[in-house]
Amino acid sequence: MPGVLLWGFYPATKKWIPLQVDADGYVKVDMSAIKLNDLGDVNVPAPADGNFFYYDGATVLWKSKAHADLTTGVHGVVSDYIPLAFHRQYRAFPFDVYSIHLGWETIDAWTLLGPGTAYWVSVGSMQLQSGAVLNQYAIYRTDTIGLMYLTRAGEALYTRLQASTALANEDIFFGCFTNLYSVPIAATDRHVGWRITNGEIYASNADGAVEKATDTGVSIAGMWASAKLLILVTAANTVEYYVNGVLKATHTTNMPVGGNYLLLGSIKTNAAVDRRFKIYPINYIGY
Repeated sequence: MPGVLLWGFYPATKKWIPLQVDADGYVKVDMSAIKLNDLGDVNVPAPADGNFFYYDGATVLWKSKAHADLTTGVHGVVSDYIPLAFHRQYRAFPFDVYSIHLGWETIDAWTLLGPGTAYWVSVGSMQLQSGAVLNQYAIYRTDTIGLMYLTRAGEALYTRLQASTALANEDIFFGCFTNLYSVPIAATDRHVGWRITNGEIYASNADGAVEKATDTGVSIAGMWASAKLLILVTAANTVEYYVNGVLKATHTTNMPVGGNYLLLGSIKTNAAVDRRFKIYPINYIGY
């Protein structure tokens, strides 16, 4: 039987002793006495509670690192929803913070406005369609649910938008709007959110008279192109806009007043061409 005649030298007593084997003859190893340094060159002079170990190829060392120090990589990153860079904002929140995962019509009544249409195309995916008539539009909004208090740090709204036709000569809006919006939606309507024009994504907010907009440099003009969009209130009337996990704008001016905003998406075609886009599941974090 393999292993039954194996012996090992024990330096403490300077004697040879038989090795322990299991019924199949495999050598048993007691890991309780083995230290991390026994496994290779490890530099962990003062590991703290909650740290984890990673391999640093540049120094050819194993090292200790606090979880919050990493902003990329596998550990601690939820790439499909909220990356670690955003998650940090919520680690110290009080216990009364809640999260809402909105499956569109699942928790509140919704209203469709305009000659365009809105309909489910897959689980968790709502499509808005303008139709192929010049200036035709579709607006889909909540009836009563209130979101976004711009004086409360920590409010956040996250989703993914996808073009389901090529986008050109169109205006798309998505975000939190007051009930004093125009039909069709105007860029100056009181809101915090996103505007997509000719496929180009703009960070957008307005106070009812002036729109503050920043071109993010990201386009979803091509059919099936998409982007993950996060709005994060970091301080009173200070909003950060992230696209695909990258901070693209910070707005502090032309913010709408008040709170209790409706969640709203809209599309309008500026040519006699049908335009469509999808809104995927929405994650909202707030008080």
